[in-house]
Amino acid sequence: MSNVCNVYHIVFGTYRSQMRISEEHKKDLYNYMCGVIFRQCPKASVLAINGIPNHIHILIKSQTFEDIPSLVRDLKRASSYFMKELHADWFPLFVKWKSEYASFSCSTYGLERLIDYINNQNVHHRVRTYKNEMIALCNRADIQFYDTGDYDE
Repeated sequence: MSNVCNVYHIVFGTYRSQMRISEEHKKDLYNYMCGVIFRQCPKASVLAINGIPNHIHILIKSQTFEDIPSLVRDLKRASSYFMKELHADWFPLFVKWKSEYASFSCSTYGLERLIDYINNQNVHHRVRTYKNEMIALCNRADIQFYDTGDYDE
């Protein structure tokens, strides 16, 4: 048996970065999303999931290589159903997710710092917008930030 550990930091936001994720029910949404992840990736664990009303960060550790585009597609689809059909009263203003997302592979070293970063989203977003956060994350990963103009900030 091989020794494998992959860590993925996934970020995606609401359409036009609108503040549509209810603070009161975001933990219900996150628990639902964790269930989607566990069904699709049984050997994965969610190390952190958090966000603010216009985007979500998810940190996943897996013993296998995951199909991230399919996972994100399924997460968006299932969570949209959760918010628009099952619990429309909890998320009455949610329209849809942005079409794009970001995914970064991460080292297992320094995971505690990244987990703290994700868990403290509301603290650093007092001074940094979602768009500026995405630019910084892309710069740190040495990739070009793709701006669709879909940021309502």
